[in-house]
Amino acid sequence: MHQSFLMHFLFQEQVNAYYLSDIPFIKITMDKSIIKKSIIEQQEEAVETLRKAVEQYQEEADIDEQEGQDPEDYSHQEEATDLWRRMETQLKIAESDLARIQSIPLEKVEKVKVGSLVETDYLNFFVGISSLPFQVEDRKVIGISTHAPIYLQLKGKKEGDRISIGKKEYKIRAVS
Repeated sequence: MHQSFLMHFLFQEQVNAYYLSDIPFIKITMDKSIIKKSIIEQQEEAVETLRKAVEQYQEEADIDEQEGQDPEDYSHQEEATDLWRRMETQLKIAESDLARIQSIPLEKVEKVKVGSLVETDYLNFFVGISSLPFQVEDRKVIGISTHAPIYLQLKGKKEGDRISIGKKEYKIRAVS
């Protein structure tokens, strides 16, 4: 009798049981370092893609004006120069975002702030920079920036709180 009670107690201490819509589920906190690494990898790919685009448009913008070029070539040069400048701006933003996500500490927190992983009953959010949705441990994660409207709803929230996005309500299962 005492052994089964002890086993039950230890099991309860190791696994926090929660209820979502009357369906029990086991709270398994995601590994924040894996999520941060995934976002960094996404951002590194974006930076590399933008670097290649900048190089391409820079080459197209650098036609030799000494050679005899027709007016259409100059028109293409102006377009390429415009695209080159736009891509350079996007590259600087992407590099800044990469530096920002790399500098976010992975400390344990109880309330949502920069660097928090917010696990809800539907989606999971990493607060730092915006990212495309991706899968980690069979769960969908979205990176959000502190400028995103959803962050204003999440900021300062803790486990058990609820937020509304559009017509959908989310329960915060964990903040780490």
